Amino acid sequence: MDTETYRFKIGAFHCLAVSDGTFVYPTAMLFANAHNRDYEGALREQDLPLNEVKTPYICLYLDTGGHRVLVDTGAGKLAPTTGRLVKNLQREGIDPASIDTVILTHAHPDHIGGNVDSNGHLTFPNARYVMSRGEWEFWISKPDLSSLKCDDHLKALLLRCAADMLSPVQQRLELVDDEAEVVPGIRVVATPGHTPGHMALEVRSQGETFIDAVDAIMHPILIERLDWYSVVDLLPEKALASRRRVLEQACDAAATVMAFHFPFPGCGRVRRTQEGYRFTAME
Repeated sequence: MDTETYRFKIGAFHCLAVSDGTFVYPTAMLFANAHNRDYEGALREQDLPLNEVKTPYICLYLDTGGHRVLVDTGAGKLAPTTGRLVKNLQREGIDPASIDTVILTHAHPDHIGGNVDSNGHLTFPNARYVMSRGEWEFWISKPDLSSLKCDDHLKALLLRCAADMLSPVQQRLELVDDEAEVVPGIRVVATPGHTPGHMALEVRSQGETFIDAVDAIMHPILIERLDWYSVVDLLPEKALASRRRVLEQACDAAATVMAFHFPFPGCGRVRRTQEGYRFTAME
């Protein structure tokens, strides 16, 4: 399978999972409150590396017929392995100038780092930008991140990127509240915890439902281990509740689910089990 772009449909909507690149995290970052023997055991069961996780950064593009929508802008120049979003869109014949709506699910660097290009110009110059009101208000307040379990370098990066990447879109920014419909068929789903205003998305067309969980689920193992959270979940208890809510919603609607950091193309199905939930990746 191509690990840069993947086309699919949701009802009448034409969709594209599009990679902005990859990044390697220490495994412990994703399982902050789990004992290493427990998460290493879970990783061994899936024949995955124990010390690091190489994760894609998967943005979502939707052509509804009436709108061209991009969910998140990727990491930009965060690392040598990121910043591939525009190239991959163009490879699929999508002009960044044709995108009319950019949904920013939250203000972490790997989701807003591509807001501007290397010259400081908006990467998607004709788009309106959409963000949760609570997310915007949190980051413009220059928040205290001392409760995060990550190191000071990462905390500084989070604050610096929010400052650098949010102000350029402010004049085009529309703040939305919980459950708002962004364009017909696409609505936001409040999933606070990873950040205070983190949003997932629900897409409906012709009786089909698709849920982009974004970072409400950071790794497939966290679908089965509902008590584990990551070092960058600012409000862990809310993050755990949001994850359960997304999984319940996906099961109730028989929805296809996508997540930003899952193995490319990040899509699959969730089903209930006696123990909780199980994720099956798209073949």
